[in-house]
Amino acid sequence: MNGKPTKLRGTCIHHDNGIIGAATFPDAEYRRCRQMKEAGFNALRSAHHPMSKAMLDACDKLGGMLVMDELSDMWTRTKNPHDYANYFPTHWKQDAWDMVEKDYNHPCVILYSTGNEIPEAGTSKGGAEWNRRIHAEMKRLDATRYTTNGINGLMAGNDRMGEIMCQATGMTPEQLEAMQQPDEQKRGGADEINGMAEVMVGPLADAIATSPILEEMIGEFAAANDIAGYNYLTALHEEDHIRHPNRVVLGTETFPADIVHLWDIVKRNPHVLGDFTWTGYDYLGEAGCGIFHYNGGVNFSAHWPDRLAGIGDIDILGDRKPISYLRQAVFGIGHAPSIGVLRMDKAGIEVGKTPWMWKDNLASWTWPGYEGGKQQVWMFMPMQMK
Repeated sequence: MNGKPTKLRGTCIHHDNGIIGAATFPDAEYRRCRQMKEAGFNALRSAHHPMSKAMLDACDKLGGMLVMDELSDMWTRTKNPHDYANYFPTHWKQDAWDMVEKDYNHPCVILYSTGNEIPEAGTSKGGAEWNRRIHAEMKRLDATRYTTNGINGLMAGNDRMGEIMCQATGMTPEQLEAMQQPDEQKRGGADEINGMAEVMVGPLADAIATSPILEEMIGEFAAANDIAGYNYLTALHEEDHIRHPNRVVLGTETFPADIVHLWDIVKRNPHVLGDFTWTGYDYLGEAGCGIFHYNGGVNFSAHWPDRLAGIGDIDILGDRKPISYLRQAVFGIGHAPSIGVLRMDKAGIEVGKTPWMWKDNLASWTWPGYEGGKQQVWMFMPMQMK
């Protein structure tokens, strides 16, 4: 940017403004954009819809805030029975035209995303063909911007996940099946969350991400865009360069707590453009995804009064959480140290957790009633201060 190599310190954002709702008032969007820039982000990904005009205006006015604008959350396969996949095949060209017309004269826009976590990404005829078609239409409308797509390996590889798991674990299909509980024995809730966590983080997640079978399934799809965008496939960032030396990679969606390990990969690899965390600002919906339950409650399920996702670096009121200062320190920007203190009133209590959560800590050292007790304190210090 302006002749200087620039890594994308990005975040995904949902469409709502908290208690204001889904309306995109210019002042509210400007405030949200300013707060994210102050927290160290220099790029926003609209998830998973075309970005509002008010937010584009805010990014232009503030300067230095780049935009990845996204067309849709589904194409031809539904994620819910009555979602937009029922209309996309007949409306996509108009949608693409509307998005490009809206974005064309906004200097902040650098990327178009053809879609997010498209289930048919693992199919050669359906997914890859559709991706080539949408990419070509976007290029016809605007040849100056690049395209990408947020590919989710679990969703794209679902049709052959048994094979991928056997390859990743070294187990036979019979051994893998023996480890799985029959449907009638599953408790749901916690089991489902724990099962998801096992395959989305850690060594098993890395083995799935780099599986030759998954590469066989998504390779043609990823090649259709200028930039390969990967959701929760961090291990693929470097592996992809070995398989495809000329491919440019972007982390289009990643876990917040991965930032230390992930940013090292971004810095060391010129072909990796940057990262978009999920997520920089809290939002309505996906209730409880990042809410710490100390009473046996299951995350990501219906628990009154949960209404927020609870996983933003910045909370719904606009206040920065400790992980925001950790991220800024990893980016090497900022001018003052900060702290995060684990909740003393919850010490030693078992807590529910999802891969999108880090630690239940606060930027406070004051805990009335716990005087003399031991605290777990994290200090975050920008790298240039060391």
